[in-house]
Amino acid sequence: MKMTEDSIKAITPNGKLQRIPVDDRPGLYLQVGAKVGPTGEPKRTWLFRYRSPNSKKVVNWTIGEFVKGPNRMPIQDAKDLASGYRVLVKTGVDPKPVKVTPVPEPTPLPDQTPTVSQVVEDFYRLYVMTKCKPSTQAYQRWAIDRYVAPGLGQLKITDVTLQVVTRFLDEISLSAPVTANRVRSLLAKMFAWSLLRVEVMAGRTSPVVGSERNSESSRELRLTDGEIVAVGQRYRESKDPRRHAAIWPLLTGCRIGVVLNIDKGTLMPDAPVLTFPPDIPGLKGCRRVYLSPIALELLPLILHGLTTSQLRTTWQHLRGDETKKSIGKGCRCSEHDLRRTFASIGVDDPLNHDESVVDALLGHSRGKIKDTYIRRADSTLVTVAESIGQHIGVRLGIVEPPPTPKQRFSTGVAKKA
Repeated sequence: MKMTEDSIKAITPNGKLQRIPVDDRPGLYLQVGAKVGPTGEPKRTWLFRYRSPNSKKVVNWTIGEFVKGPNRMPIQDAKDLASGYRVLVKTGVDPKPVKVTPVPEPTPLPDQTPTVSQVVEDFYRLYVMTKCKPSTQAYQRWAIDRYVAPGLGQLKITDVTLQVVTRFLDEISLSAPVTANRVRSLLAKMFAWSLLRVEVMAGRTSPVVGSERNSESSRELRLTDGEIVAVGQRYRESKDPRRHAAIWPLLTGCRIGVVLNIDKGTLMPDAPVLTFPPDIPGLKGCRRVYLSPIALELLPLILHGLTTSQLRTTWQHLRGDETKKSIGKGCRCSEHDLRRTFASIGVDDPLNHDESVVDALLGHSRGKIKDTYIRRADSTLVTVAESIGQHIGVRLGIVEPPPTPKQRFSTGVAKKA
C-alpha cells in the first residue's frame, strides 16, 4: 500500500488489529488499533518485522507512532529507519536494543554504631557493678543519670571528640568543678574500656585524653597540731556519747565503715584487735583494727546504728562548723581526712614509723604486712597503734603526756631516798 498522510487517516478501525505493509519497504508495517481511542481516532504505530540473527525467531518491533504532536514519526522517517534496520539484519546484527533490567541499588544497612548511652550502660553493668564497691556504684549511677546520659547519651560513640568532651565538662565546671573532675574520670574509664570491646572504636584514641582537670587544692588533707588541740577541747566539752564516735577514726585510722558497723566487730581476748567478718560492706578489706589504749576506753561509748549523716554532723560540731554562722571558721578537713592525719602523724617526726607498717594499720593493699592475711595479733602493729594513739591523745588533751627522762629520774631518786 502506498502510504500518504491522507491514506493513513482514511484507515478506520474494524474491530480487529490491522497490519498494513508498506509496499516499498520490506518488513515495515502500519499497525492500526481495533478501537477508537480517547482522541476519537485509533492508535496508529509503525511496526518493523524481521527474523532475529541471534535467536532465529520472528520479532515484531514497534519503532514509532504515527500521531500528531512533537513525538510523531512521519512516513519518510519510518521508511528510513526500516531501511537502516534491514541492513543491520543482513549483516547479522540484531537492531533491537537489548532490554536491560535495572538492578536495584542495595538497601543500605542500618547504622550499627552504638550511642554513648548504650556503651555507658554496658560499662556500668559489666565493669562498675563487678569491680567497684557499692558506694562507687551508687555515685557512678548518679553521674550517668545526671550528666552523661542527658549531655552525651544521644551521640554516636564515634562522634564524641576531644572538643565535644571539653565543652561538656566546661558546662559542668561552671557550677560544680569537682563534680566535673569525677565525670571526666568516669568518661576516661568508659572510653578506655570501650576501645577493647566496641568494634567501631578499634584503632581510635580516647577523646578524653587531653582534656583538663579542675583544681582541687582548696581543701586541707590533714589536721594541724593546733586544729587537733581545738578538736580535743570541743570533744572534752561534749556530753553526748554519740559525738564520741567522731574521734574514733582519728585515734585508730580506721575507715568510716568500721564506725558504722562497730557492733559487728569482735574484740580479740588476747590482744587489742577488733576483727570483722569478711562480708560487711564498707570495710574494703580492712577486717582487723589495731586499737590503742585510748581507743579501747572509747569503745564502750560508741553508739551502735550510726548513719553516715549522723557521723558527718558529729564531725562538723567537733571541727567548729556546728551552726551556719560558724561554717568556715573551723578546720576544713573532712571526716575521711582523719585517716590521713593518723597516717601522717605516724610517719612524720617525732614518731617516724615505717610507712609499710602504717599502711597495714590503715588496711592499704600496698603495705608489706597485709591486714587480711594476718591470723594473729602482730606485735609491731600493736606497738605502732599504741604509739600513734598515745601521741594523738596527748594533742587532744585526753591523755597525760608520758614523763620525761628527767621526771623519771627524779621520781626514782625520791623513791630510793
